[in-house]
Amino acid sequence: MNSILLIERSGSHHNGLVELAREAFPNASLIRTRSIPQAIAKLEQKSFDLILLECPFGNDHAVEFLLQSRARSPQTPCIVISDNVDERHLLQCLRAGAQGYLHKREDKLPDYLRRILNGEPPLTPSVTRQLIHFFNTDMGREDKPMDTGYHKITKRECEILILVAKGMSRGQIGEALGLSPNTVATHIKSIYRKLNITSKSEATLRAFKLGLLEAGHP
Repeated sequence: MNSILLIERSGSHHNGLVELAREAFPNASLIRTRSIPQAIAKLEQKSFDLILLECPFGNDHAVEFLLQSRARSPQTPCIVISDNVDERHLLQCLRAGAQGYLHKREDKLPDYLRRILNGEPPLTPSVTRQLIHFFNTDMGREDKPMDTGYHKITKRECEILILVAKGMSRGQIGEALGLSPNTVATHIKSIYRKLNITSKSEATLRAFKLGLLEAGHP
């Protein structure tokens, strides 16, 4: 483990994340950032062996960073370190590409973190219990209906939303689906209105939350 990117929560004056990283990997070089944009900028400048993301960040910000880091550096594992274990946040982070999730109030955090070296996902006991609870209840059933927002859009709009989320332009979408750019623009306007979003980044996040980027088109 040579280099680690630390994303510390804004306004924090403690060195908990630094101390954790140094205890787990004493010989690693640590790069500290205090915001998502700073962290993205660092990822664009160099590669890292590990990323530690300290929460609380807003759910959407953490998920958006995980999606962006996976796109920019898919080989670099990202571990979320959180004050609390919120089931919704936990699942969103894991689905977005987090390779582990640690509850910072538990003991032996360096030991759990070092599991990444053996290819094991670092998960503290309370996180593991949350995952077991999820899969032992109706929430974990595969036939559970999607977010109701999904049912507001047509099959064609769903296809276009996936392509928008993948970063394709209106012209590229039109070529892929055999539509004119004006028709694509009309569909995108309808999608944004129905899902109450205003940008490509929001479209990407919404497509992810609906499971469209994981499973492809339903």
